Amino acid sequence: MASPVKIKAVVSEAVHHTGSVASYRFAPQGRVPKFHAGQFLHLALDDYHPDAPWPESRVFSIASSPAKRQEELSVTLSVKGRFTERIIQTLEKGSECWLKLPYGEFLFPPDRHLTLVAGGVGITPYLSLMQQMLEEKSEQAKSIP
Repeated sequence: MASPVKIKAVVSEAVHHTGSVASYRFAPQGRVPKFHAGQFLHLALDDYHPDAPWPESRVFSIASSPAKRQEELSVTLSVKGRFTERIIQTLEKGSECWLKLPYGEFLFPPDRHLTLVAGGVGITPYLSLMQQMLEEKSEQAKSIP
């Protein structure tokens, strides 16, 4: 498993689905470590300096394909408190933020049939998994509509 890396990112797309749910696509401004579908990242709005502690952040499942990590990283979030409200109010196309990844061990076995059940933004780690399976032409992907 890769060690977490801190990366500056620019919002390349911001989609507000409702007043409290939004999806963001980020263009990483540095090397993105390998990650697996099901892992998550920390998102910080305030500037990060290597000689200072990591700024306030929240964790979000990575919704993008691991194969496209150098071009884009994406997340979908739901407002759950003051910080996620701040994200929705301030992040827009062209905004800069900081990402720290990868984290988590919510990994999927490649040799078993899967039944995936999720609600709301809980679907985001599955989006990453489904994109990965389709790109790799996995046997598991044969039942994806």
